[in-house]
Amino acid sequence: MIDIFEIEDLIQAIYEREEGDVPEDFDSSEFIYDTFGCDYQTFVNIVEELIEFTPVLKSPLTGTLSHCFGVIENKDTGLFIAIVKKDI
Repeated sequence: MIDIFEIEDLIQAIYEREEGDVPEDFDSSEFIYDTFGCDYQTFVNIVEELIEFTPVLKSPLTGTLSHCFGVIENKDTGLFIAIVKKDI
């Protein structure tokens, strides 16, 4: 099972990519419904099914291999920040 805080971070990252800064009164369930036409739990289920099809990355700190949804934080260095991850 994926941590609910990681799911929230992913939803906010999607919002930021589409809309900009996340407002304080942001409703992730409403955003998911408006954007993808599904409820929050269905979105979580989809993320849990799709994560195994994401790239495998190795943590530079622990050496742990994980499937990850994330963003490239620095395009010059290729620094990738994992938002949602599932250890292998």
